[in-house]
Amino acid sequence: MAIDAERQFHPPEERADQSRSCLERVQEAQPRIRGARGKVGEYVLSAPWEARESSITELAQRSGTSENAVSRFVRTLGYASYRQFSQALSLDLGRSVALSYAFPLDGLPQEGRQPEPSEQMVTRVFRFEVACLEDTLANLDPEKVRQAVAALSEARQILLVGTGSAAPLCQMAQYRLSNAGLDAAWSADPMVMVSEASRLGPADVVLGISYNGRSRPAVETLAYARNERSAKTICVTAAHGAPILEQADIGFVVFGTAVPPAGARFSGRVAGLVLLEALITAVAAQKYIEMRPRLAEMNRAQRHINELDEREDTK
Repeated sequence: MAIDAERQFHPPEERADQSRSCLERVQEAQPRIRGARGKVGEYVLSAPWEARESSITELAQRSGTSENAVSRFVRTLGYASYRQFSQALSLDLGRSVALSYAFPLDGLPQEGRQPEPSEQMVTRVFRFEVACLEDTLANLDPEKVRQAVAALSEARQILLVGTGSAAPLCQMAQYRLSNAGLDAAWSADPMVMVSEASRLGPADVVLGISYNGRSRPAVETLAYARNERSAKTICVTAAHGAPILEQADIGFVVFGTAVPPAGARFSGRVAGLVLLEALITAVAAQKYIEMRPRLAEMNRAQRHINELDEREDTK
């Protein structure tokens, strides 16, 4: 008796469950599917925004499969057609991507269940962050690290750009780079970003930070600095295949594809911070001899400010 393809590729329980979001369906189905369908699922989870904008032919090419594999994949999820899947993915990203990337979803209590004890939740988050840091380290490209450290060390000026939760990382990096004796500036205002970028040239560097890799101010500023001002561009993102990588001479993606999208931006803040601290420490090590006298002078001034005697402190 012939096998019913409709039943084979999406069982009745999957067809009947219309309450799950598109990405949730992909995440739940992924452990059970193999071969070409599994490759399509891996790509969708690693680059959901790119998948959303792809035709069925483009998604097949980007995932290294065939249109037939993509069609079977979307049926596995319970969608009647690729168009229905694409619409559901677009709606899912537009409606819930900010929330789903704010916390690691598998660490939050599911509907109808009591939350686990607080100390267990804290331990879970620590373990998640440590695992993501280990994954980031394992996927670091040594050649890109060398190129980035050299570019930052030799830069005449460095501009850091990032908005939202990326802005504090830019502020931290600007402070660290300034301590290393480099001329560094940052802004979270798109108009100021462009104004600062307009002053740059081939001897300068722009470092953009965008967790989703689609922040328009960061992407456009890198594109302007690179294409119009011939500045070298570096980026840090948590999204594989993100648009910001296309505008970066040196692009860092924290995490490999093993980290699920639902947790990527949550841990991107920690992994991004550690990556920047590591790069800037390497820059400082290269410049330490020349900056040592200035550092000693700065440290004396900071101690004076932080350690006022009692008489001055009570005035």
